[in-house]
Amino acid sequence: MKKLAKILASFAAVAFVVAPAVPASAVAIPEAVDGAITLQAGATYDGGAIPADTKVVGNGATIAGTVTVEGDNVTIDGVTFKTESGNAIVLKSATNVAIQNNKFTGAFSRAISGNPVEVSNLNIANNTFSGATISDSHDIYIQGTGSGVNVTGNHLDGIVQLRGNANDARLADVDMSDNVFQTVANDNTGHTMLMAMYVDGLTVHGNEATLGAGAIAPVGDAISLNGGISNADITDNTISGFLNGISSWTSRYFATADAVSDDVNISDNTVSGVTGAGVSVAGGTSNVSIAGNTIDGGKYGIRVYAATDNTANSGVEIAGGNTISNATEAAIYVQENAVAEGEKVEVVTNANTFTNNAADIVAENDADVIDKVEVEVPDTTDPVTDDEEAATDEADVTAPNTGTTIANFALVLTGITVAVLTAVYATRFASARK
Repeated sequence: MKKLAKILASFAAVAFVVAPAVPASAVAIPEAVDGAITLQAGATYDGGAIPADTKVVGNGATIAGTVTVEGDNVTIDGVTFKTESGNAIVLKSATNVAIQNNKFTGAFSRAISGNPVEVSNLNIANNTFSGATISDSHDIYIQGTGSGVNVTGNHLDGIVQLRGNANDARLADVDMSDNVFQTVANDNTGHTMLMAMYVDGLTVHGNEATLGAGAIAPVGDAISLNGGISNADITDNTISGFLNGISSWTSRYFATADAVSDDVNISDNTVSGVTGAGVSVAGGTSNVSIAGNTIDGGKYGIRVYAATDNTANSGVEIAGGNTISNATEAAIYVQENAVAEGEKVEVVTNANTFTNNAADIVAENDADVIDKVEVEVPDTTDPVTDDEEAATDEADVTAPNTGTTIANFALVLTGITVAVLTAVYATRFASARK
């Protein structure tokens, strides 16, 4: 019996050693204490509701479910979200809400979602998104009214969609700046960094957007203004890959027919490796200026054409400072009927640089849709100041007597060389001695 007991005890010990550890179940998010919910590092929590006037201190802890922001004045800082479906954060309020320094790693459909939501001072900053692995994954989807949406300093891998509710119920003062976007290799996300519509006051500045190596054939635009945009500045972005780099159009799939975009500035961006156009104005945009961009590759550097329902553009200016190279069709291409009747696309021909393109400027109906103009290149010669001129006059008077003649002395005034013939100093001094 003693021998059998020892054998059974040894089996029990072995079973205890080799049995797999059972992972701890996720626990409920604790209650707020003095306006703060502090999570424990290494712990895993269920989702839950975050009340108004609360700061969630994540300490790198994991939340596996969905968090709902129920009220104003909420901060979520330093949490790892691993949501395998649905949304990681749902905003029912977006007034004085900050979502910062978090990691989103689950296979979510929308990591941060507010739809619809009233916005006032919503800040989404310095987060890392790496879960956009399903079709149409959105890192951020904000639809609503109000003003003040800031998306800055994030590392993105899925679509960011920022939009109002309708053409007459717009979102205002939207800033998407200094983010890094890179799609996952072989992903299925549509290859768009930003989709915006129904926005008054849009700034898209200093972002870096790259289509990941090995991704599916590009079908999206890095920056897509889909209609109903006014007062937009799209500046200093660096884009590589995609179908088109930057597009402004009224997409009937997203926006209504009256959602024309107005006052759009596209300047100082760098676009390379696209398969379509570096900059595309594709119908439904008025008063757009395209200047100072560097575009390399693609079929077209800049393409202007009508939307599929023949909605034309108006007030299109391709101003100076654009450098376009290696376009396989044309550096600038203007389709017939691209602008409203009686208007023309204005192209400043002598202030842009075209290199190694199949053609520089092509228009389907040159007389009707394109107006080639030249601008006066300013004189860069430094003008002679009054002090410099006075000093020159003094030098003429006090020049030493060398017995020689100073002839054809060149004096440059405001870029124009004037020949000055001087007197013979020897004669002057001879007269003085008499």
